[in-house]
Amino acid sequence: MSDQIHVSDVQPRPERRPHSRRRMLLGGVVVSGDGGCVFDCSIRNLSDSGAKIVCAKGVQLPPSFHLIIVRDRMVCDARVSRREGDAYGVAFKERTPLSEIADPALSHLTQLWLSRAGR
Repeated sequence: MSDQIHVSDVQPRPERRPHSRRRMLLGGVVVSGDGGCVFDCSIRNLSDSGAKIVCAKGVQLPPSFHLIIVRDRMVCDARVSRREGDAYGVAFKERTPLSEIADPALSHLTQLWLSRAGR
């Protein structure tokens, strides 16, 4: 009997996410609740309920924040669900098109998107 494990013997881990995520590489902006902390990130996969984002080395995400998806003109009310090095799994509480933001306290999100969209 052989002690070797063959690739065909390994079962894939079951998917635990409620929605499948699409692999991609998009630009994102992380914004703390009051807008005092802003930095760019890469969005590596995305679904309606969450994403995997990668930040620069040493960046610490707050437990909850707004994530602007630059390409989609969308802002997500997000929270960290897991961390692996510089990569974070985030869950979305709500997704809102930037054009539908009516709260004046969130107007800075549209301005941040405008500053990144032209790059």
